[in-house]
Amino acid sequence: MCGYAGGKWKILGEGYGTSFTLDDLKSGTDYKVAVIAKINGEWNMDFSNAVVVSVAKNVYPKVTDVEYSEEFHQFRMKWTSVPHAEQYGIAVKLAGRWKVQAYTDAKTTVFTSPKLKAGSKYDIVVCAKVNGKWDITDITGRAFKIILK
Repeated sequence: MCGYAGGKWKILGEGYGTSFTLDDLKSGTDYKVAVIAKINGEWNMDFSNAVVVSVAKNVYPKVTDVEYSEEFHQFRMKWTSVPHAEQYGIAVKLAGRWKVQAYTDAKTTVFTSPKLKAGSKYDIVVCAKVNGKWDITDITGRAFKIILK
């Protein structure tokens, strides 16, 4: 397998199988790749069948609404769905670490917190599980703050 970068082709890996996994790809990026054959110990450098592999830009759940209940010291939030999401996780930053507090199924894009202490502040993020993997890319940059009244 070869990849085109920096104006030239580079061999990414060798094998005898019929598939190759490209690792460490960046979202929103296109990669030009080709399969070439080694014949009698020489590489056949024919790149005429090269293809472009496009890595879709990450799509994150976006919080669209947060409602507070001063009476019950709770909040309820809603977010946008993510294509192909299998599940959502709501995480809170506690003692410098992210801890998942709740999960919802793919069809549920709303969460109501348990009763919390008035005046508390929380950094919260909603993450989606897509293709069996949780997308925690830029988790801190996507977080938002909730202050309970």
